[in-house]
Amino acid sequence: MSIIIAMFCSEFGANGRDVVYTLAKFGSLVLVTVTVTRKMLSMVFSVVAFGHSLSVMQMLGVGLVFSGIGAEAEVKRRNGVAKKRNGHMKE
Repeated sequence: MSIIIAMFCSEFGANGRDVVYTLAKFGSLVLVTVTVTRKMLSMVFSVVAFGHSLSVMQMLGVGLVFSGIGAEAEVKRRNGVAKKRNGHMKE
């Protein structure tokens, strides 16, 4: 079982080409968002799977990070909808 976990982590966690590709294709903001999201989900997985605990301040930090990521996604979604709407009006 541990070999499967090691293979999974090797492919999805420490693959440098994914970092370079994401940076080149989408830019630094997306790269930072993906990296932070991956790290936060790894931490939450650790808490759930292995029974680790978080202090109140750590829980607050997790909430702030996920709130920020969610807010950024919502702003991007709204900007995309507005661009589509404006694009259709011009035609």
